[in-house]
Amino acid sequence: MLTKQEREEITRRVKDELDRDYIDYTVFYRAITGKDVSIGKSLDYDNRTMFSIILDLCDTSNMIELPRDKDGVPIHIGDTVWYDGEVYKVSSIRYDDIGLFGIEIYIRRNTERFRAFWRKPSEITHADPISEYERIAQEIEEIAAGSSGTVIADDLRLVAKEIRELSDSND
Repeated sequence: MLTKQEREEITRRVKDELDRDYIDYTVFYRAITGKDVSIGKSLDYDNRTMFSIILDLCDTSNMIELPRDKDGVPIHIGDTVWYDGEVYKVSSIRYDDIGLFGIEIYIRRNTERFRAFWRKPSEITHADPISEYERIAQEIEEIAAGSSGTVIADDLRLVAKEIRELSDSND
């Protein structure tokens, strides 16, 4: 398994070589291994050396997949996220290997120093939430734009149903 530093060095070397007009085998070998092609060794030896490094680059056995928010977007420390209509910043990600809590995200209000919570990834989103009223207004505008002067009865019934549900919830 390559260290983070070794991975960063390979990334830097590969990026440095991308601007070349022509990339031959020796350039590729040097970018991957950090060494010149072997003299006195077979091409097979050099290829196996590169394959070994590439396999290490692809090895994810010691990596943890980032949790995803309720929209499927990966969550990173420092991200701005929304929970219950309010904006927060991700301060920490906790993985519970016992399985009691699973994965939790520590979110902190940008404006309040001591207002912070542990939340499940499925409870937060990166998207700026719109109110139910705004969503219904957008649906009405989409119906109007798509109907070219004709009203589609089913679409309006759906909007009416949503308005009734919203009024029933006292939201």
